[in-house]
Amino acid sequence: MKVSVETKFLPADSSEEGATYCFSYFVTIENSGDVGAQLIARHWIIEDAKGLHQEVRGLGVVGQQPFLQPGESFSYNSGTDYEPHRIYARVILLCNGRRQIFRCGDPAV
Repeated sequence: MKVSVETKFLPADSSEEGATYCFSYFVTIENSGDVGAQLIARHWIIEDAKGLHQEVRGLGVVGQQPFLQPGESFSYNSGTDYEPHRIYARVILLCNGRRQIFRCGDPAV
């Protein structure tokens, strides 16, 4: 499996006074293997520059548990807000009973 994340800063939804910055993110999960795989669950571990952690767990992504044949991909988008520090996310996906870990970085504000 291959995971790519693209982020976009949302200035209209952000507040410098409140030190909150909003982002949308676009995630693509691609089956780069040679057998079909189903995404069962996800676990995001998000860490900011201050060392604060936030975790997000759940079945599937955006309410779906896509089955991907080799070469197929699944994309979705969502959003979040953070204080103005560099954000790192570790994504743990459970596919066909195998746990895979990916590290993604969002741009600094």
